Amino acid sequence: MTIKKKRAGNSKTKRRFAQTPPSDRGGQVTKAEKQSEKTALPGGKKPKIHSDAAPKAKSKIASVVALLERSDGAALGDIVAATGWQAHSARAALTGLRKKGHTIEKSKIGGVTRYSIEVA
Repeated sequence: MTIKKKRAGNSKTKRRFAQTPPSDRGGQVTKAEKQSEKTALPGGKKPKIHSDAAPKAKSKIASVVALLERSDGAALGDIVAATGWQAHSARAALTGLRKKGHTIEKSKIGGVTRYSIEVA
């Protein structure tokens, strides 16, 4: 005695494929196409959307640069506290700043390594 398994899915449901162009649909235009025609600019460009929301928050790397620009610079613990990063991530950020062209100086004051950046 053999038992036949039912196929997964319902064979009566219609599969959805990519939409056919309007010319193949007898001139019918979809709702999405109508909306895109309303918002399109000349030349097919999409409009830029500007919101009147609050300006973008200061980035973490910008706060690191601000710490490094202080007269006494910043210790690794200062950077970790300001950003919430792990120590290895803070050191990687310093390396990234070096690669971007910043000159970062390292000095040891009172047994604590402090990093500073030259202000241009």
